[in-house]
Order: sequence, then C-alpha cells, then structure tokens
Amino acid sequence: MSRASRRLVVLGERGLNCFADDLAESDGFALDPIWRMAYSTIFPEPFSMKLAFDKESQKAGIDRIVEHNGKVWTFDDKYRRNDFGDILLEYESSQGRPGWVKKNMKCTGITYLVRPSRRVFFINFKALRESWALNEAFYMGFDRKHANNGSYVTKSVAIPIHVMHKMLGGWFIEKSIPKTKQGGEE
Repeated sequence: MSRASRRLVVLGERGLNCFADDLAESDGFALDPIWRMAYSTIFPEPFSMKLAFDKESQKAGIDRIVEHNGKVWTFDDKYRRNDFGDILLEYESSQGRPGWVKKNMKCTGITYLVRPSRRVFFINFKALRESWALNEAFYMGFDRKHANNGSYVTKSVAIPIHVMHKMLGGWFIEKSIPKTKQGGEE
C-alpha cells in the first residue's frame, strides 16, 4: 500500500507533527485487527469491510466501506493516540482551507477510535455537519488546538464527549472494544 493512496487521520498531541511519520503510522494502523473489532460493535457478523484506496474515495472522505444486510455504509476513519475525553473537530486544514467538519464529504459517518482506552465513536456525518452549521459559535467556544505539521497548521476544537452526546443525540454512538486475544491485545 503506498503512502499516497491511504489517508487515515491521526489525531495526536505531540508538539510538532511530522506528516510523513503520521502517514506511515496510519498506513500500518489502517489494517490493524482492532478496526474490525471496532466495527463489530455496531455491525453484527457477518459483515464485510474493505479499505477505499482510490483517489476519488479519499477526496470524498471515504476510508472504509462496510456492507451489512444488503446495505452499504462509508466511513472516514480517525484515531487518537491519547484519551482526553473529547472529540477533535478539525475546522481548518492547511493554508486556511476548511477542515473535515466543514467539508462536503460523501461518507456516511466518522469512525473515531481512541486506541489506549479502546473507545470508539460512530458519528453520523450529515448530522454533525448540520449541527456544526447551526451551532458553530457554540462549538468554537471550546478549547482550540493547533497542530503544527511543519509546513502548515491544522486547527481543531476539542468538544467534550458529554457535549457531543447532547448535541447529536442518537447520531453519536459510543462503544467500547472488548479486550480479547484477537489482534494481539488483551
């Protein structure tokens, strides 16, 4: 898998981010068995899951395609290195371009995996976009984070989990990934 063909957003808190390092980490992590365990918390077996490598899907915000009971869902995968009890919503990308929360992505939802705590959040993207559009000033009142990626800076806002539940209701699903020997994690 080439680095250029795979984009999995890594949401970390490490001073200066190195895009090449983050991309290499996400390339390997995209195939980690923990993703199947995460998706199995909302899609009972059997279901099929595949990564979207093509440029068109990537531009549309689609990293993963899940098929279950004849229906197809598309997801933009994001993961966080640390659990701070919040969800980072990127409102500005490089050079002032809109961040993913403001983009017109074609994905059904966002899958937000917080690896150390084995928490996973499934967020309906349309509901999130609508909530952001109606409540941007409210969201922007929370702690802002800037990630220095060397040649550009991305800007996000850290929304506490309980606020995400309140703002999105049933469109924000929180699950825990069971600890098993599968995937080498206990």
